[in-house]
Amino acid sequence: MAGSNTTRDRILLTSLALFNAQGLAAVSTHKIAAELGMSPGNLHYHFKAKQLIVEWLFRRFEQRLESLNGSSAGIAAIDDLWLALHLRFEAINEYRFIYRDMAFLASEYPVLGQRAQALTAQNLLAAQSLCEGLVASGVIETSAEQARILALQMVFTTTCWLSFERLVPGRDALAQAGLPWDASLVREGQSTIGPAREAVKALLALPEPPTAIVSANNLMTIGVVSAIREAGLDIPDAVAVVGFDDFDWAEYFEPRLTVMAQPVQDIGLRAMKLLNKRIKTPDGPRQTVRLAPTFMVRRSCGCA
Repeated sequence: MAGSNTTRDRILLTSLALFNAQGLAAVSTHKIAAELGMSPGNLHYHFKAKQLIVEWLFRRFEQRLESLNGSSAGIAAIDDLWLALHLRFEAINEYRFIYRDMAFLASEYPVLGQRAQALTAQNLLAAQSLCEGLVASGVIETSAEQARILALQMVFTTTCWLSFERLVPGRDALAQAGLPWDASLVREGQSTIGPAREAVKALLALPEPPTAIVSANNLMTIGVVSAIREAGLDIPDAVAVVGFDDFDWAEYFEPRLTVMAQPVQDIGLRAMKLLNKRIKTPDGPRQTVRLAPTFMVRRSCGCA
């Protein structure tokens, strides 16, 4: 029994790594078996279909987020808030294929799609409870409406940041622009300050370091700027910087940060309306809403 459980865990961990790296749609049970060095029949003994593997991984992800949601009401300090957000990003990153490949997952496994919607509803309720607790304890001063928008933004950011990968120019787009693809210039910043800082240090240590860097969220932008400054380089003269996601103090950085700003309030409101509509009519047609971002040109890109 112990050996069986160990093999099952190996299958799940290997499947998770493959789903994260290659995408849920691209990974078959034969590919998982080959990666593990076992026969497809042996894998079939433990998991008779790919769906069962996905369901096991999804349940583990649910448990992680449900645990975090359960503790959100007790957060009454900014430091605790940052820790809670860090743990949430960590969990989402560990199972990143789920949110990144949500369209395929919901289409291929409708029951899991419905569970993902229910989990998002739980996340919203937990975020609202957290914000209400911070207001009640005097940590933040804001209106009820602003607290609601903050909760929506928190859930949107932690849920959808992986989708930014879809906006980063791929090889075809670079080729159309006459630019070569260089995989050594693409680094993982884990959506937090420290890893982004280390990633940029590695980029700046290359024989031909980049002269411009694009970061995928505001925390990584802070890490990017920090690493460039630690290297004694000027922004934007030595290295231009563009971030994704605007934030209140971007105007007050030196230099002022150029960013691609999402219409966060509109996204949150649309998401809430769609969620309410889905709750009322769970079998209704799927709907995709795309809202255009705004390119905020400031000095860090060297364009203003």
